[in-house]
Amino acid sequence: HKRIQQEVEAIRNEGDNYVLFAGDLVDGIPWGGESGAEQSLNLNEQKGALKGLFRALKGKVIAGVSGEHDSKWASKTGADPYEMMADETGAPYVRGIAEIEAEVGDEDYKIVAAHKMRGHSMYNKNHPTFRNSRFDLQGGDVYISAHTHKKQVAQEAIREFGGKTRTVTHISIGPYKDGDAYGQREGFPEQGEDEMYGASVRLHGDKKQVDVLPDILKAIKEWQNK
Repeated sequence: HKRIQQEVEAIRNEGDNYVLFAGDLVDGIPWGGESGAEQSLNLNEQKGALKGLFRALKGKVIAGVSGEHDSKWASKTGADPYEMMADETGAPYVRGIAEIEAEVGDEDYKIVAAHKMRGHSMYNKNHPTFRNSRFDLQGGDVYISAHTHKKQVAQEAIREFGGKTRTVTHISIGPYKDGDAYGQREGFPEQGEDEMYGASVRLHGDKKQVDVLPDILKAIKEWQNK
C-alpha cells in the first residue's frame, strides 16, 4: 500500500506522467472461503481503496484492461472495478486486448496491452508479448502484459521489408505484494522489490524512440528533468 501511494504521488506531481492499468486491481474475493479470509482488505475496503485511487489519478489514466479477478468480481457481485475506473477518471475500459495510439509531439506510437496474452515459457518471462507481436497483433511499438506476476522488460530490433528497422519494447509487469498463503501452498518463493511493481516507458516526441525502465519511481526521478 505504501508503494502504491508513493507511485501515485510521483505521477500526480509530474505533468507528463500517465497510467495504464493492466488488470487484477482486486484480490481473489469472489472465490470466498479460505481465499476470502486471506485478503488484506475485505470487499468494501477494496472498493473504497480503488475509488480513492481513481480519484487521485483523474486526468492521468490512459486506459484500463481487466483481468480475471476483476471480471469474476463483476460476475459475482455485479460491481465491475473497471466501470468504476471509467466513471471516476473518464478513461476507456477494455476487456481483452487494447490497441492504443499515442501522439507524442511529431511521433505516433502504437501500444498493445492486455492483462493476459497467450503463451507461456518458464525460460522467457516476456514470451506472451513476443508471441502476441509475432502471431496475434503485429505492428505495435510497445507490448504490455501482466497476469504471470513475473517481471521483465526487453527491447528488440525488427527488420521490415525493404531494409527498414524499428525497435519493439516488451513489458511484463510484476505484482504489488511479495507473496501470500496461496503462493506458499503452491511453492512460489516470495518476490523481492526488483521483481515487483510496474514499469515505465518514455515516448519521445522529436524522434521515434522508446526508453524503458523497470521501476516507476526511479524512472520518474531519472527522466523528470530530461
